[in-house]
Amino acid sequence: MRIECSCACSHLITSMRASLRSRDGSCVHHLRYPLTTIGCEGSDILIQQNPNVERQHAIIEYDESQGCFVVQDLNSAHGTYINDCRVQNAAVRLAPGDVVRFGYRNAGFDFQVDTASPFLYPSLSLSNPWESYRQHALSSPMASISSANVTSLPYINTVAPVSCESSQLYPNSQSTVSLPAASVGSASDLKLTSELKTNVMPHPPLRSRPTSAGATRICPSSSGGERNARPPVARVGWVNGTLQSSGEQSVQELQERLLRMGDELSRLASFEAECHRKDGVIAALRDELRKQVSQLQVTVQEKEENEKTSMQKLAMYQNQLHAKNTEVATLKDQLHSAQSKATALSEKTGSDASTNKIASLRTEIAEKERKIAQITNDNEKLNKQKMQSTTLLNGLQRENSAKDALVHQAKREIEKLKKELREKDATISSMSAKMGKQKAAKEAEKEVQKVELELCVTKGKLQTAEKQLKERIKTISELENELENVRGCVDEGREKDKASQQELNHAKAQCLDAQRAEKLHKVDYQQLEKKFDRFRRKVIEYTFSGGFPKTVNRELDDDELLDHLRHLAQEKLSLVEHIKRYEDLQNEI
Repeated sequence: MRIECSCACSHLITSMRASLRSRDGSCVHHLRYPLTTIGCEGSDILIQQNPNVERQHAIIEYDESQGCFVVQDLNSAHGTYINDCRVQNAAVRLAPGDVVRFGYRNAGFDFQVDTASPFLYPSLSLSNPWESYRQHALSSPMASISSANVTSLPYINTVAPVSCESSQLYPNSQSTVSLPAASVGSASDLKLTSELKTNVMPHPPLRSRPTSAGATRICPSSSGGERNARPPVARVGWVNGTLQSSGEQSVQELQERLLRMGDELSRLASFEAECHRKDGVIAALRDELRKQVSQLQVTVQEKEENEKTSMQKLAMYQNQLHAKNTEVATLKDQLHSAQSKATALSEKTGSDASTNKIASLRTEIAEKERKIAQITNDNEKLNKQKMQSTTLLNGLQRENSAKDALVHQAKREIEKLKKELREKDATISSMSAKMGKQKAAKEAEKEVQKVELELCVTKGKLQTAEKQLKERIKTISELENELENVRGCVDEGREKDKASQQELNHAKAQCLDAQRAEKLHKVDYQQLEKKFDRFRRKVIEYTFSGGFPKTVNRELDDDELLDHLRHLAQEKLSLVEHIKRYEDLQNEI
């Protein structure tokens, strides 16, 4: 790796001097005060051979409040690796002996400090954009120091890092640790340290950190240290103690959580606005890229067609020129042969016939000379056309080469735009992951608050339930006494039930006897009915037989039968009276 340094000497740092030494020992880069930029273009430390390093990749700043150097990744696509732990869009403090890699697939640098200085290891802070942060740090270093007091930076412990092959194969796998924005507090610190320790893949061990790197030295107290030194919350049970102290502490915790949640909500709102803006920019860039690609394709097709037509015209012109050159050569040969013949004939013959032939030959020669002049004129015209075609061909070739250069430049710009789009997609994905984590943390805090409220409510309910339990125990004792009385009453009732059961059995026996008697009465009734029917028939036969004047062809009702019997009785009485009268008359006579 060829690394160029724009500045060979760095400024003297008031309390300490630090440098980045390449692991192969080829170069040493002293860090500037208060800010050192790292990238492939326009930076203090130039890394040009590694394609994974961006133009403004990271910065290293000296924090006077904490007395240490802080490396901050500027939301690069491949991130910055500290002891094979990936940091992206976050700031982390450095300790002597740390191995720093900008991107991956490189040997990296050893962070070395000339003089020892106190170090603190507080929580995480999120990075600002590179240019504004650099201007702010260079213009007002005390403002950066005061801001560092508010949100201090985390310390990455030396854990068994991922091997180089695994980091090359899986740059965005579980071995990477993206540090989201977190508020200052013990809960966020614990979450961050747990993420840093758990999100690491299995790997062979590398060399360990020096013993002095993890030691906490005494330094002036900062706001982060005071907040981290808060006394723990005492959890008092509702059975053994009162709830006043725990209630006050829970109210304080809720207020602190509400403040942290307000800060996180404002930060999330800014992140969402930035994401929407970047989405609009990406959409506009994609539309421009599509338009440029379509225009380039159209221009390339037109150039190819023009080049084909120009090549065809050039081939046609070359063929015509070759044919004309051959014709001119043949005519010249014929002219020379005719001149030689004419001179031979003039020497041999001196007669009139020879003069006539000479005249005819002269006329032929004149005609051929005219033809030769015309051919030479045509040849000159063709040469001029050839020169024009060659100049046109050269111009077309120049235009073609210029257009090819434009096409290559457009392709490079398209590749750059694609790279920027990939980087922005990576940043958007990281931001969405951070926002998802923050939303999950908020939901977890809301659930914890709900659980605490439910716990307080359940404690009150349990106290009321205890009172109710004591009252119910009293009522249960009273009910037991009443139950004993009721049991005595139940025993008496059982005896009464036994007596009533005996009476019921006796009544059942009487009922059976009554049923038997009923059956006997039914039989007697049927027999009586039969006897009555026989008696009725006999009465009817008796009444309507023996000289009775009327005859009956139908069944008579009991009323009709009784009427007939009354009538017969009356007739009988009347007859008895007539008989008595008759006897009286006879006696009188």
